[in-house]
Amino acid sequence: MTTRHTIQSATAFLACALLAAGCFQQSPELSASSTATTTPSSAASSPDEASPSATTAQADGGDTADCIDPTTFDRNKDYFPDKVEFKEAKLIEVEYHNFYKTISITNPDTQAVQKAVLVKCGAEQPDLGPDLEEAKVITVPATRIITPSTTEISNFELLDALDHIGATGATEYISSTKALEYFKTANTPAIANPNGDIDVEQALAVKPDVTLMSGMANDAYTAIAAADVPVLDDNAWLEATPLGRAEWLKFFAVLTNTEAKANTEYNRIETAYNTVKEQVASEASKPTVLAGSVYQGQWYVPGNDSYVAKFIEDAGGSYVMKSAPGGGSEPVDFEKVVAEGGQADIWINAQSSAPAWASTADIIAVDARLGELKAVKDGKVFNPMKKIGPGGGNEYWETGVIQPDVVLHDLAAAFHPDAFTDYEPVYYLNVGK
Repeated sequence: MTTRHTIQSATAFLACALLAAGCFQQSPELSASSTATTTPSSAASSPDEASPSATTAQADGGDTADCIDPTTFDRNKDYFPDKVEFKEAKLIEVEYHNFYKTISITNPDTQAVQKAVLVKCGAEQPDLGPDLEEAKVITVPATRIITPSTTEISNFELLDALDHIGATGATEYISSTKALEYFKTANTPAIANPNGDIDVEQALAVKPDVTLMSGMANDAYTAIAAADVPVLDDNAWLEATPLGRAEWLKFFAVLTNTEAKANTEYNRIETAYNTVKEQVASEASKPTVLAGSVYQGQWYVPGNDSYVAKFIEDAGGSYVMKSAPGGGSEPVDFEKVVAEGGQADIWINAQSSAPAWASTADIIAVDARLGELKAVKDGKVFNPMKKIGPGGGNEYWETGVIQPDVVLHDLAAAFHPDAFTDYEPVYYLNVGK
C-alpha cells in the first residue's frame, strides 16, 4: 500500500469514528499519518525577549487603529470594555486584566491545561506570575492566524473577521463563497493539501501570530511550535454539548478583539436553540434513535455523554445506545448495535462522506445486514449530507458547528414531523424519501 493510500485509509477510518462522536471537522489534521511535507530549512529566529517596559507592537501589516497609544498607556485602565464569559463551554476560560487577557484551554482526556497571554497591541508587557511562565504571549488583535480547519473559518466569517486569517488549510473543502472570494482577493495562502499535509516552510513564511490546531497533532504543528510560533488547541470539538461547542465562537473573538460581536451572535444562537428545545419538550412521545456509522464491520457509536447524544435528547428523541460510555466514540461490534438499536425508530449520522446515499439500496450496498434495521425498513435514516460543496466538502462541518440551533431544528423535524410540517431541513437528508 502506498503512503498516499495509507493516509486516505486513515482519514476514512477517523472520519467514521469522529462522525459517530459528533466531533468530526473538515480539518487537514484528520490524517493520522500526516506529517510536514517540508521542514524548515532553519528554525525561525526567536524574537528578542521583551522587557516589562517594552510595548507590544501590532503585527506587521495589521490595522493599528485599535492599538493603545504607548505614550498614554495606563496599566490601571481597562482597555477591554467588551468581555466574554464562557457559560456552556467547559474546556476554556478567559480572564481580563486591564490591558491583557489570559486563556486556559483544557484537554478533557489528559486534563492538561494550555495557557496563553493575549496582550493588547501598544501595551507594555505584563508582569507574569509563576503560573504563566510557560504561557505563550500573543499580541491582539492577532492579524495573521493560521486556520487549518474549515470550522474555524466559519467562526471568523460570523465575527466579520476573515481579515485576521493569514493562511488556511486546503481550500477544496471550503463551502463559503464569501470566504473563498475574500481569500482569493487577499491572496491568502493555503498551506495544506487535501490529504492534510501542512507545508511548514510556507506556513512560517506567513509570519503567523498564532496557529490553531483542532483534531490530531502531527509533526507539522511540532515544527511550527519549534519555530516559536504559538500553537493553540481548538478543543471545541471535545465539548459535551452543542451549545458548548458553538460557544467557542468567543475563543476566536478573544483572539481578534471582537467580543461584542461574539456575545451578540452567541446569545442569538442560544435563544434559537432553546426555543426549539422547549417546543419539542411538550411532545408526548420520544422516538428511539440510533446514531453512528459502520466501518469495516464495526459500528462507531457516540458515547452517552457526547454532544450527539445531547442533540438527540434536546430534539425530543431517546438515544438507544446508553451503554456506550463517555463523550467520544467507541468501536462496537455490529451484533451489539443490532441487539440494542436494531429496533430504533430513527437512525442518524450514518454517513460521513460524499456522494450522499440516495436510497435504502445504497445503504444495503454498504452492508446487507443494515437492511434488517427497523429505521432502514421504515425509511427513517437521516444524514447531514444536504449541502455538499463542489470540492466534496460538507457544509455541515463548516457552518453546522456554529448553527446548532439549525441542526437541532433539523433533528426535531425528523423526530417530530407533525410538529414541523412547514419546516425545510437545512443540513439533513432523509435517505430514500
